[in-house]
Amino acid sequence: MKDKKANVKVVLSIISVIVIILAIAVAVYYLADGGSNSGTTVNNTNNSNNTILASVNNDCSGTAFFIGVTQGFFKDAGLNFVDVGQTVTSQQPTALAIGQVDVLDTDPMTLVELLMSGVNVTAVAQSGVSATDGDPDKEYLHWDVTNNSDLTTFASINNSSTVIKIGINTMGGDSQLQTNALLQKYNISPDKIEYVVIPEQNQQEALIQGLIDVACLQPAFYGCSEYRIHARPIATSADAMGSAGGMSLIVFTDSFIQQHPETVDQFIIAYKDAERWADDNRQEAGNITAQRLGLCQGGAIAHYYSYSGAINTTQLQDWLNEMTVQGVIKPGQYTPSDLYTDEFQNAWNDTNDTS
Repeated sequence: MKDKKANVKVVLSIISVIVIILAIAVAVYYLADGGSNSGTTVNNTNNSNNTILASVNNDCSGTAFFIGVTQGFFKDAGLNFVDVGQTVTSQQPTALAIGQVDVLDTDPMTLVELLMSGVNVTAVAQSGVSATDGDPDKEYLHWDVTNNSDLTTFASINNSSTVIKIGINTMGGDSQLQTNALLQKYNISPDKIEYVVIPEQNQQEALIQGLIDVACLQPAFYGCSEYRIHARPIATSADAMGSAGGMSLIVFTDSFIQQHPETVDQFIIAYKDAERWADDNRQEAGNITAQRLGLCQGGAIAHYYSYSGAINTTQLQDWLNEMTVQGVIKPGQYTPSDLYTDEFQNAWNDTNDTS
């Protein structure tokens, strides 16, 4: 078991280093060249007050942005919200670092990797959260298989006579971190699985065609997969990381926070209003997301969000613990207080719910 953990640590450490080096290289290139995206130069040091730039992808991460626009929450907060266009998920941290976007809704590992690459960023509120009622449809990730798969649980991978191909949207990201956590939990050798990088929107078809055995999917995609082809989950993010599995954070650069604190405050209010609306109207939120993504109507599921926005430091520590186990960071390298600020807690919802 020690060798298995070591293998996982080495793989993730190498991937993390590569990602960090690439992020720095790209950031340096863009900063030297002016920073362009489809011919549009963006520099957040010149960003006017009340303007927020974000890259809204056609994936599950866009739900709160979609709702913020369609339900008027950004407008009501007095924000000039600008969608700069889609950015490949693995490149979004670099887009934040070079000022192409002002904000990210991302997992704690991405925040830590930005800090490790020398980019000063801070979480200002909690976004995603795992369910407290055990509802699997409120979990961040499902590991889905076809209905006729021999796999009954994630642990049953150990019984397979063949290498199991697991689809993930990017190497070195949170989906791989959580999959590795499942491998360790169930004493599964990394040699028993093969990662296949496939965009989430293509994983359902990859399952049907047998190109992968397991699809690692976020809500809108697993909702449609389970609705349309009767796929079934063999694990969820709660199995991988408990209550911390669904955690995501609203992240800004420190320079943007210092220069535009009122805009950050307005964004948190609007974004959390959108997320609370999604929690209160899950089917409609799922349909809005499905329409934007071109997915099935009636089966899509929206992300589940923290109602309060207060950052759960216990969950944050759980992420740091898992990153330490997998060799992404050194023991004690970061504490929760290194990653967030409560400067904007007045923008969080006034509620006793701290999930």
